[in-house]
Amino acid sequence: MSDNFDLVADNTPLFFKKSTVLGPVLPFKSEEGWDSLSKGINAEKMNDQNGTFRYTMVYIQLKLSLNESETKQIGGNADSLLNKIQETCLTIINSIIDNYRVVTNEAYVRRLGNLKTNLIYFLPQNQGFYLISLNTATAKMNIPLNDVKKLASLLNSGNRPDTYKLLQLDARDSLRSGDYTLAIVESFQALEIYLENYLTSGFKAKNTTESDYKKILDTNWKTKDRLNMVLNMIKGVSLNNQTQIWNSWCTRYDRTRKEVIHLGREATLSETQETIEINEKVINWLSGL
Repeated sequence: MSDNFDLVADNTPLFFKKSTVLGPVLPFKSEEGWDSLSKGINAEKMNDQNGTFRYTMVYIQLKLSLNESETKQIGGNADSLLNKIQETCLTIINSIIDNYRVVTNEAYVRRLGNLKTNLIYFLPQNQGFYLISLNTATAKMNIPLNDVKKLASLLNSGNRPDTYKLLQLDARDSLRSGDYTLAIVESFQALEIYLENYLTSGFKAKNTTESDYKKILDTNWKTKDRLNMVLNMIKGVSLNNQTQIWNSWCTRYDRTRKEVIHLGREATLSETQETIEINEKVINWLSGL
């Protein structure tokens, strides 16, 4: 809920100043749903896509082999241990979801990027932890006025946003939702589409005939060749001259892309983040030439 007034700035989003968040009541009540009930004044749910929260209550029993240090954490600062358990539970749930999708062919069911864990209980130690995450932030009043004007201009023009940009956003959302393989595919696809259009425009600017530049692109279809030899033909520069970006990008191209996309290896959070970031850096570098 929000106050009944409206303000807007040119270049920055505005947020409500007087926000009050009312947290969940403990002990946790399962009838309140998957997300601990929190509400407030001038507050909104973060990453709330549709405003409807459906949930399934899941109890997971784990046989933990705790070392002495981890056992001591149960009675003290248990943050690292609790994080480890939550990561394990998320892996279990996503494994169930993956197999459920294959068995039922229900394509709309997606993996979870995070799991709302409300209670972790260590039976041998008779020690439990209630985990509180409000998932609530100060409500945004308005996006910047310049963004509103830009949006209106794009809508009036009738032009569709660039495909590569939409794929970049899709990759970020897939990362957030835990679909790491999909995020990597979308990220590399965004780069390849941008590069194809960039090189095509460059050839046209040099008055190269369509048949000639298509032959060059068909011959040099590998992204590495296009970022170096073909780009050098148009701009006189190559990505491999940018040592830091080139080395980082090659690592993700040679290892992550090959192993995850072609060999089916499960991607990690960190390498997915790095893949998205380095592909965005390459696009930014190209756009600045």
